[in-house]
Amino acid sequence: MSAQLIIKNCLKVLLISGIAWLPSCKDKTPDPVLIVRDTTANSREVLIANQGNFGWGEGTLSLYEAYSKTVQNDIYKTINQESLGNVFQSVSRLGENYYFVINNSGKIVVTDTEFTKKVEINGFNSPRYLYEVQPGKAYVTDLYAKAIAIVNLTTNTITGSIPTGTFTDKGVLRNGIFWCTAPDADKIYGINVLTDALVDSFSTGVNPDGIV
Repeated sequence: MSAQLIIKNCLKVLLISGIAWLPSCKDKTPDPVLIVRDTTANSREVLIANQGNFGWGEGTLSLYEAYSKTVQNDIYKTINQESLGNVFQSVSRLGENYYFVINNSGKIVVTDTEFTKKVEINGFNSPRYLYEVQPGKAYVTDLYAKAIAIVNLTTNTITGSIPTGTFTDKGVLRNGIFWCTAPDADKIYGINVLTDALVDSFSTGVNPDGIV
């Protein structure tokens, strides 16, 4: 078989392949349907905070429904038509509100249980975790502020701060004392939630990371 004939046959195969492929190019895959709430009695939903890349990526919210084994991504952005911000650090649910702590953007985004944005709490340095310590009152630990922020959950404003002298991270409330980790200081601090005063501390092993 001559080289010219081989080339012609190859071109025919390519042409037929291209024609077969064209219809599939025209059919656009439909956009996924966002179903925020499954009303079945066996619904078991898990929220997932995707941090994103520090400095330039955006954090996103995913919802996993364990009963149907389905996951929906970018829920917040789909509903609110805006990005959460940079570094989605943590999620807290208090009553009928979600509190999305956005670390590198220095803010907390408050939504209802359908993930519709209600308000932003601004003025943080680098917030980490939000804990309700009394009805209508929360503490927010911080990476760079060297203090814990006091937040009024009714007005969604920062009303004060508790100096710690170092980075604070995870915490737990026990008998009126908020205990929080101070990883860089290798310590645990105890704060009286009535007076917002640092009342206790003790040394731990290197870099205490969690507390329950």
